[in-house]
Amino acid sequence: MAAFERLYISRYMAAHWPEGGYSLGYPLGPIPENIVNQLGYEAAAAQFRPWRSEIDAIKFFPDGMLLIEAKIMRPYDGVRGLIMYQGLIPHTPELKPWWGADNQMRLIAPVINDVARLAAERLGIQVDTWSDPETQEHAARYQRYWSREATLERNLRKQKLAELGLALKSPLTSEGPFTR
Repeated sequence: MAAFERLYISRYMAAHWPEGGYSLGYPLGPIPENIVNQLGYEAAAAQFRPWRSEIDAIKFFPDGMLLIEAKIMRPYDGVRGLIMYQGLIPHTPELKPWWGADNQMRLIAPVINDVARLAAERLGIQVDTWSDPETQEHAARYQRYWSREATLERNLRKQKLAELGLALKSPLTSEGPFTR
């Protein structure tokens, strides 16, 4: 998850559940038995964590969970992720009390296009278009970065730097510092 999305999900969770009862960046999926047998459960879970999938947030309720994925851009990636994460619940030992429970999924994003919204709704995923001023500002900067005008500005700046002999050399070309 991108750094700004971590801030976004943190603010969302605090705004919706100030009392807590949720976890951010929750690891999902099995831990190999051979590692558990060798190290014990706690050490195996810690060692294997980098290889487990991670959902942005889980809100825990007595009768189920709400799986939450946050996307500032490309909300359809959140739809795909939620389907996979839902499938990992019965294989996540830490979540055994919620296996078979009425677990819900929610996608949050400042803006969700019609395609992502339709896909989410057809797959039983709740959609919440939530935003705050910081997120709106970040999304606007990101969208501007990929606009035609901003791309032209960057290319013009690179051209001027090259004319002044200040252009950065790419390590992937024969002119870069990593050549023999």
